[in-house]
Formats: sequence, structure tokens, C-alpha cells
Amino acid sequence: MPRFNPRQQKWSDRFMWSADGLRIIGKASTGRATCSHLNLNDERRQDSFIQNARQQWIVDCTRLMTTRTSRT
Repeated sequence: MPRFNPRQQKWSDRFMWSADGLRIIGKASTGRATCSHLNLNDERRQDSFIQNARQQWIVDCTRLMTTRTSRT
């Protein structure tokens, strides 16, 4: 199965973020194959390191946006 090639394909045509922002979802067969082959969602680890890191990133970005909004 062919995998995503960023030089020839558009990311948003092949992938999307889950509603909670923790997982990358393959929209097309190429995206699904890439997610699986590269283990983009860290599904083979038991500690969910990638999801935990993404959750922290979301919290940090939300906090940053709240801080910037309250300053203006």
C-alpha cells in the first residue's frame, strides 16, 4: 500500500485530527496506511506517550491563547 508523500499529496486530503486533538486519522487508504506504518498515534506502546504529549500541547496552547486574549 502506498504511503503519504508530502511532496505530491496534501496533508488535509489524507489526514485529519480527532475531535479531541489526540489522534491523527487517515481519511484515505494512503493516510490509514501511513498512520499504521509509522505508528503516528503511538498505538503499539502501552503508556500512550504520544497522546499524553499531544494532550499537554493542547493544554499549553489553550493556556497561552487565554493569556494573550486577557492581555488585550
